[in-house]
Amino acid sequence: MELSVQAINATKYMDWWWKVALAKCYSIFNLKRDSEQQLRSSIKQHKHIETYLRLARVCTHLDQPMTALDVCREGLESFPADVQLMTEQARLMEAIGDMTQSVKTYRSVAIQDAMNIEA
Repeated sequence: MELSVQAINATKYMDWWWKVALAKCYSIFNLKRDSEQQLRSSIKQHKHIETYLRLARVCTHLDQPMTALDVCREGLESFPADVQLMTEQARLMEAIGDMTQSVKTYRSVAIQDAMNIEA
């Protein structure tokens, strides 16, 4: 964690990767709000699939499934038809009880990746 903080300071808060690394550390220490803040800052600098997935999971841990769905939708705008983001979105829809939309999303995942066991 200290290395991430030092690297962020050395790059004057301009390196998205170190922000994700710091967010991982915050998640390990159960500092979910701090992790969310770092991930959102990282996405503003550079859009990356892993960052969207981590942010969606942090929002889920914070008991904000609708925000997590919005994060997945935003990620799918940048990375259309990404199987990982679509799978996460389907899981979230299932968790909130929207089975119809969840099944549609899982079908889309199966079309993109026929070997996806979860879909």
